[in-house]
Amino acid sequence: MSHTGDKNPFDGICPDRAALWKILVHDDIEAFIDCDWERHAADFLPSAFFGIDAAGSLSPEGWSPAFGSLADYRENWLGFAKKSASRARREVLRQAHFAASSLRRIEISGDFAMCVKHFDGEVTYADGSIERLDWQTVYFCRKIAQGWRIAAFVGFLPTAGAGVPAAT
Repeated sequence: MSHTGDKNPFDGICPDRAALWKILVHDDIEAFIDCDWERHAADFLPSAFFGIDAAGSLSPEGWSPAFGSLADYRENWLGFAKKSASRARREVLRQAHFAASSLRRIEISGDFAMCVKHFDGEVTYADGSIERLDWQTVYFCRKIAQGWRIAAFVGFLPTAGAGVPAAT
């Protein structure tokens, strides 16, 4: 199911998918635009966490192990959030990020889920500059007693807009 916007498309339909959408789309965006890592921190599984930067490449040969710990990712995430917040009003960022974000694939196998989040849009900053949001991230999540948590991801993968064929 492809969906953009700030309303959870899985509410009342599938509790697991609704929970994954909430942490991967809603919580991420709301915390990001407010530069509030603590709001999003509980959505991660710190003991297992890592992040891979695909750097716009489909080939794993171009990927790098960018975040070996949640603390490493937190610093990077906060840096991007603060930079964005300094250049645009909160509501502009919120609208742009929700419009650009869609959780296009959620595959669940027991307590493990793989989710593909697409970013396809742009942010127009107060100075008139435009940032293109055009990548996808594959998240690997685990369900623990407290609910779904992000265990790992491969981010900044190219999208169909970058010359990659769209999935059918």
